[in-house]
Amino acid sequence: FRSANAWPKRFSDEDRADMLWEAREWQVMLPRGKLFPEITAADVARIRVPALIMTGGKSSPFLGEIARYLAHHLPVAEMATYADSGHQMWLTHPTECRTATETFFAKH
Repeated sequence: FRSANAWPKRFSDEDRADMLWEAREWQVMLPRGKLFPEITAADVARIRVPALIMTGGKSSPFLGEIARYLAHHLPVAEMATYADSGHQMWLTHPTECRTATETFFAKH
C-alpha cells in the first residue's frame, strides 16, 4: 500500500498523502489483523462467488481504484456506482442500493 507501484500514476504525492491519512480511520475499526494485506491479482481471480461491488463517486479516490480493480479481476463481478454518493451509498441511496442488490441476487 505504501509502495509507489501501488498507486495509479494520476495521483499526485499530495493526493497519496491525503488518502493515507484518511485510511488511518480504518485502523480504529480493525480490532486485529493486517490493515492492508497483500492480495495479488491471482488471489482475487480465485474467488469464485459472485460479487456486487458498490461504490460512491464521491468516495476517496483510492476506494474507487480498489472497486474498479476488483470488478476487473473477479471472475463474476458487477459494479454499481452512485456518482453523487460517498462511501455510505446505502444511507444516501437506499432504494437504488436495494434494487441493485435484489437484482444481483436474483441473477445469482
